Amino acid sequence: MQNDANSTRGKDKTRVRELPHGTSQYRRGYRWVVESRLNGKRSRKFFRQGEVTERDTHVTVVQGAIENLAKSDRPVVTNNALLEESARCSKILKEYGSSLTEATECQVARLREESQRNSTTFSEVLRDFLEEKEQE
Repeated sequence: MQNDANSTRGKDKTRVRELPHGTSQYRRGYRWVVESRLNGKRSRKFFRQGEVTERDTHVTVVQGAIENLAKSDRPVVTNNALLEESARCSKILKEYGSSLTEATECQVARLREESQRNSTTFSEVLRDFLEEKEQE
């Protein structure tokens, strides 16, 4: 079972292993651990001796999630123009010690702020202005 369940996709992976004798989980009755990493988040789930079907079901669910994530990434990997653009941008940002993720987060924050500023209606601005005038 261990070899069949082990899978990797970049940093996302699933691993089933039998707990060694003498560990605290083994003494509590657990015999198996399913270790997985999905979207960079680590997960460990323990199973008792008789819970083989539950363990296998959990492995199947996790591997399905990894496959779905892989399918959602495929258009990005196969789009050559996007890959070239990201490589160019990454090279430019590297000169300033920044990454695509940091630049994207900064740009999204700026766009949200701009969107919020642009969504304010004239009547709201006028009302706020008149309230400020009355307080003076």
